[in-house]
Amino acid sequence: MHVPHHNEPSEDESRSNETILSDYYTSQRILKGIHKGHGCPICGNTDVKSKLSRHTSICESCLQKMESDKCLIEEYLFKKAVRLEKISSNEIPFLISLTDQEKYNLLFRFFQVQTDIGQKETLGLVRYFVDLLQIPTDTDYFFETFYPRYLKEFTTKPGLLPRWCTEIPVGLREIRKPGEMIHYIDTMVIYDLKEVFKKKKTGKLFTLTWGRDRIYSHAKAGEETEWEYYEIYQGTVVISSERIIPLQSDGTYPFIFLIARITKLAMKQDGIEIVIDGRDHPYFIAGLNQNRGWNIRFCLENLVKKGTLIEKKSDEEL
Repeated sequence: MHVPHHNEPSEDESRSNETILSDYYTSQRILKGIHKGHGCPICGNTDVKSKLSRHTSICESCLQKMESDKCLIEEYLFKKAVRLEKISSNEIPFLISLTDQEKYNLLFRFFQVQTDIGQKETLGLVRYFVDLLQIPTDTDYFFETFYPRYLKEFTTKPGLLPRWCTEIPVGLREIRKPGEMIHYIDTMVIYDLKEVFKKKKTGKLFTLTWGRDRIYSHAKAGEETEWEYYEIYQGTVVISSERIIPLQSDGTYPFIFLIARITKLAMKQDGIEIVIDGRDHPYFIAGLNQNRGWNIRFCLENLVKKGTLIEKKSDEEL
């Protein structure tokens, strides 16, 4: 048996990246095909111990080689991307075939190279790979785990927010004004504060006694004024560098809030109260939960003009 010298390249090192990728694709094609027999569909070995799926089993040697090749390809493509080299059309299918978690792990690795290639280049790399990996941008993980980290990593002082990290949907491209940047798109609920009248008993309840007879005087029903939030919109809301835009299904919007006219923000558990110049009572914009509410608060806090009153609650209150 040949024992390689310590300076001699290993089998993986001696194979080119193109060969490793080609071998990996070949293995995947074989496993996707219909295999008859009891041996390993890749090498034919009858000592099959590793089960990939309900209908597919391969030998331990082929499984280890596939996993090793996958790691080598991932590392090669990561380094290639960090060098800002173009990903070839032959390499894209491999990236798309990764699991969602593997795709996110790759994106989070890009977050860590800012000191090496610069924040601007890293931001462009992340946005490019979100599209390239075909990551769905409507999942809970995207909004509640990935996007908060994205905002934190690439928001620069004094509060310049990064653009929406993927391509803007076609309908929004027509709505966007020249020079306007989109920062956040999600399902939100907008509430208005409305004056309501509630019945309330007024006066005092007292008893008059005259001899053996009792005369009762009951409280009278009256009205008092209170303020309550009521829903005026639920659906997709776009937060841009200039506006807060609630979108209808036909691409129109019933109203907008201009960022420049916001005079006060009040942070709530799942969203934010905004007061518009010339209006005494606030609107409330709520996310689907506290994590998405954080995205709304973070964006608006970094978008409003200097001098805007911002009320923050403690972590215990939130």
